[in-house]
Amino acid sequence: MSHYVSGRQFIFEERPRWIFLGLLVVMLIGMLIGILLGLIISLAGIYLFEALTDTYGSPNLQVTARGSK
Repeated sequence: MSHYVSGRQFIFEERPRWIFLGLLVVMLIGMLIGILLGLIISLAGIYLFEALTDTYGSPNLQVTARGSK
């Protein structure tokens, strides 16, 4: 395999299948980590918003409660 001189021939040279499998595994793991981080950040923001509205109450709910009295 080392007798190739041209870069074009090197590009299309046969490579072991485990190299592509390794790259596929790295890609899938990275994609899963990205999706999980996105979900964690989104859920943390939703939880923080819910915690703040439970603690301080929503201004809209207070206005409607005062208006109904």
